[in-house]
Amino acid sequence: MKLKIRTKLLAGFLLVISITAVVQYITLENLIQSLTEKTGQLLSEKANNGVSLLQAFNAQNRLQLLKLSDDFITIHSVPSSTELDIFSKQIGDIMSLNNYLDRVSVINLDGKELVRVDRYQKSTPYNELNYLIPTSEFTAATQGVTTYSKVYSATKLDTPQFDMYFPIHTSTKTVAVIKAQFSLASLWDLIAEIKAGQSGFAYVVDDEGRIIAHPDTNIVQQATLINSLPIFENLSKNPQAKDEAKNYFLYKNFQDQPVIASGVKINEMDWSIIVEQNQKEAMSQINLQINVVYTTLGITILLLSIIALALSSSITSSIRKLRQAVHSFKEGDLSTHVAISSGDEVEELADAFNRMVHLIAEKINLLENQKQQLENDATALEQKDETLRAINNKLESERTALVAERNKFLVTIQGINDAVIAVDLNGDVTIFNDAAVKLTGYTGKELLGKRLDKFVTLTSTTGEIIPQGTYAPIRNDDFEGTVYKEKSLSITTKTRENAFIDLISSKISESSTSNLACIITIHDVTEERQLQEMQLDFVSMAAHELRTPLTSIRGYLEMLKENLWKKLTAEDKSFISRIEISTLQLNGLMENLLSASRIEKGIYALQKQPTNWLENVKQAVTNAKPLTQEKGLTILWKKPTSTIPLVSVDPLRINEVLNNLISNAVKYTPTGKITITIDYDKTNNEVVTHITDTGQGIPEIAMPHMFEKFFRVQGTLEQGSKGTGLGLYITRAIIELHGGKIWVTSQEAVGSTFSFSLPAAE
Repeated sequence: MKLKIRTKLLAGFLLVISITAVVQYITLENLIQSLTEKTGQLLSEKANNGVSLLQAFNAQNRLQLLKLSDDFITIHSVPSSTELDIFSKQIGDIMSLNNYLDRVSVINLDGKELVRVDRYQKSTPYNELNYLIPTSEFTAATQGVTTYSKVYSATKLDTPQFDMYFPIHTSTKTVAVIKAQFSLASLWDLIAEIKAGQSGFAYVVDDEGRIIAHPDTNIVQQATLINSLPIFENLSKNPQAKDEAKNYFLYKNFQDQPVIASGVKINEMDWSIIVEQNQKEAMSQINLQINVVYTTLGITILLLSIIALALSSSITSSIRKLRQAVHSFKEGDLSTHVAISSGDEVEELADAFNRMVHLIAEKINLLENQKQQLENDATALEQKDETLRAINNKLESERTALVAERNKFLVTIQGINDAVIAVDLNGDVTIFNDAAVKLTGYTGKELLGKRLDKFVTLTSTTGEIIPQGTYAPIRNDDFEGTVYKEKSLSITTKTRENAFIDLISSKISESSTSNLACIITIHDVTEERQLQEMQLDFVSMAAHELRTPLTSIRGYLEMLKENLWKKLTAEDKSFISRIEISTLQLNGLMENLLSASRIEKGIYALQKQPTNWLENVKQAVTNAKPLTQEKGLTILWKKPTSTIPLVSVDPLRINEVLNNLISNAVKYTPTGKITITIDYDKTNNEVVTHITDTGQGIPEIAMPHMFEKFFRVQGTLEQGSKGTGLGLYITRAIIELHGGKIWVTSQEAVGSTFSFSLPAAE
């Protein structure tokens, strides 16, 4: 069935209108879902903010109990009544700073109270102290674990409370437990600032679903339970069953109000914080969007209908004229001309038709002229054919010479001990010497004309597979030289798995004309790598084996000092001190050997965290002052003029770097001072630290080797030094693992400056 153009146009416009309506509906549904999810995400973020506030509250409590623990350790052996009174006052001072703390008791491992202080009473006399009924929380605390009781109500006002059991332990064992009773009457004040719109707020529930912090204190005192609400059920699930993908819930709360809510669990105390907002308020923006979309859809359909009728009428009239002109041209009338001035593509089509008719007439005349020209050209081509034959003979001679040169090149390549492989501009192998056959296990017949990565797999030191386009890049420029160079790569071939190689890829400037992308040279370093790993294993094993007897020696020394120190003569004490110093030096040597071994094996782990670098350096300077004062030196640090950002570092490892560099500066500076300066390089977003001394300086010949393993400077710097040559090597490795770099400048008899950079924290 044939349809008129106008009918097709109207049908097309109707289809467009229908599709528009469907798209608008789908868009609306997606918009509603998106806004709902964003509201849930916002509530989830507010809940996480509340978690941070409560975790800060818990951390403050633990710090205060840690302070009491440290104070008690100094008197725990046989505390006198005076010491207990002083300790009770210290507890009272802590309670004056913490409005949530109601009672503190110190309990020995047998469950007997040693001290008890209440907020509104004086400390309890010793003869009135009680034995604690053992609980699982107390038992866990005696084993060194901080525990929390369930929330309970123990007052007439039904105020929720909980107990924290905090272990008091020395470096070797737990000696007592602090039982701290906290009142949660003002807990909601911590999260009062967390709001969602006009009606939304946050509240806290315990592990049984009881509300323990709420803006309405009556709800807290009534011990309202929400354990049947879906959000609490989701928060209470184990990690395998919990719906982590859904961060919000829609339901009626315990006050029978429709709400949207999100919550987060505080694992250490087994509490949860929930943020609720009235659904009507949260969805007000969505309802506004729905009205806008429906209004827009109605206007769009009306306008499209009017435009469809007008356009269909305009287009069909011009097409009828063009149809009549085509019919005349079909009958052979080359003078046909159609006049259309619609101002659109139909007018352009009519103009193109008129030009076509004119060009066809001209082409007929032109073809006659070209026929004669072709006959003349045929005669000229016969003459050029003779010339081309002569040129071809010359090219054949040059080709023979090139083949001879290529054969010489191949003979040279075959004599090289390292594997040599050449690939063309398509990435296919064109040259494959005998050393490459030995390395891969494949013959040249198997690989020639095929891609190398189909037979050989290269892996980087990080375990990533290296694509052929990286180590054998295809470039059409005139560059000549090395395009890729890497050491200690892992290679897997037909006959070998996880062998180690050094690889160099080079390019010649005539690569595009000679169809030679690059030449790959591979040196097998597997045996060298195995020997190096054997050395590392031996060093690591020796250090570990030395640890056991060394630990025994240090233990016996401690026992000797504790039991016989007062009975020993001054000379005996001197001998013991020398033994102790020697064991510490030997322990430092073992730690350096183990660190060097871990670095070489790539298993030296870092625990990075954002750190205030200024405070870290100030502490290192403070720690070094006794050492500098002993030598009569001055150590100072210059306060930077600009703001220094936080750095992302492992505090333990980076302090090893600071202490080692400062210790070296003190060791090799007879007189003068040591200066530490800190700068911020905004261009590279790095914090740069400089440690400058006025010591002996470093000989120029030793400068390139300062950070090499086991390297020690010969001459005056070696006198009095008992180092292993591992300190600066480990220092450089730690800095580079942090993403930074280290360098040194020095002048003999003037001093040295060791500088290193660390990336700023994101």
